[in-house]
Amino acid sequence: MAKPRTAGGTRHPGRDPVYKDVYSHAFMVAELLRLVLTQSAAGSALLEALDLSSLERVPEQSVSKRHRAGARDMVWQVSLRPTQGGVWLRVFLLMEFQSNVDFLMPLRVRAYFDDFQMELWRGKRFGANSRLQPALAIVVHAGRSRWRAAQRVAELVAPEPGNLKTGDAEPALRPDGLLAGDGYLLLDSAQLTPDDGHQHNAAWLLAAFENPSPAHLAAWVEALRKRLAAPELKPLQETILLWADWVVRQRIGLDMGVSNMAQVNALHGDGELTDYIEARRRAWMEGYREEGREEGREEGRQEGREEGREQGREERREEGLRISRRLLVRQATHRFGPQTGQRLAEALVDVDDLGRIDRAGDLILECDNGDELLRGLGGE
Repeated sequence: MAKPRTAGGTRHPGRDPVYKDVYSHAFMVAELLRLVLTQSAAGSALLEALDLSSLERVPEQSVSKRHRAGARDMVWQVSLRPTQGGVWLRVFLLMEFQSNVDFLMPLRVRAYFDDFQMELWRGKRFGANSRLQPALAIVVHAGRSRWRAAQRVAELVAPEPGNLKTGDAEPALRPDGLLAGDGYLLLDSAQLTPDDGHQHNAAWLLAAFENPSPAHLAAWVEALRKRLAAPELKPLQETILLWADWVVRQRIGLDMGVSNMAQVNALHGDGELTDYIEARRRAWMEGYREEGREEGREEGRQEGREEGREQGREERREEGLRISRRLLVRQATHRFGPQTGQRLAEALVDVDDLGRIDRAGDLILECDNGDELLRGLGGE
């Protein structure tokens, strides 16, 4: 497997080869199916009908020439259980890693499905009793912005998509829905939340690291290690941990220290790995706070040389607070966007309580979104 290099620099192969390596493993495709299909009652029923042990990669020769060059896309097949007729279900995995949303994705899926079926029937006769292979498309989106594209072709053309639902629980999974190429299921890293109940699924954990929550990183790493503890899954565990180490450092500047697998494997006692990452997280948080304090002290010293001691002390304090507020706004803008930064600036404009300043710093690092930050600070 291609592994991102994190020690001593930022060299890495990028998301495309890493994700393609990860999802070249049948275990991860099974995890992905468990994750996206359990989002609905109909999907859960389909999952029960699948024999996940039968998962196998479809050779490139079975994919049309037009799509064969798509390095980020792959096709798997999984059999329905014998009680369901033993039919093969084709699973298209369409990997999307850019932050720009492809609003024509339903049409891309439709074209992929049609070309794939034509390739399967090339040179054969399709008769009155012939049937196409059922197929399911899954889009894996690892961008920081939420995926906002339609998931069905009908949603692009119907004036009122809601009217398409006829009262059945999940019409999208009937033969005239997703399994016939009209749309896709979605794993969107930007929409995951730490409390959605999937933290022990390896596909969920891989996606969660793309938009990391500092307070949950230790638990996620430990959950990933346990989920991929089997000897045959060790290379997969290493690839995902190395990628997580790199992407978390790029996203929020925190070095989790898991790029050294010898170090990770040495922390095998109960809670040792969690304590190790938590200690690094606390040091990272303190580093942010100290940066603001030091900047305030330095500017305060400059002011103190020019003014009287008593007056300088008060002005240094005010200047330090101003710098701290400015630093907090900058950090909030970096994490949650300019709108949250502006709202935080308004909430802190008259704050002169160092405890409240420190509290804001903690919330910026621990909260998952701007609304949660301002609620915790009492700014709304």
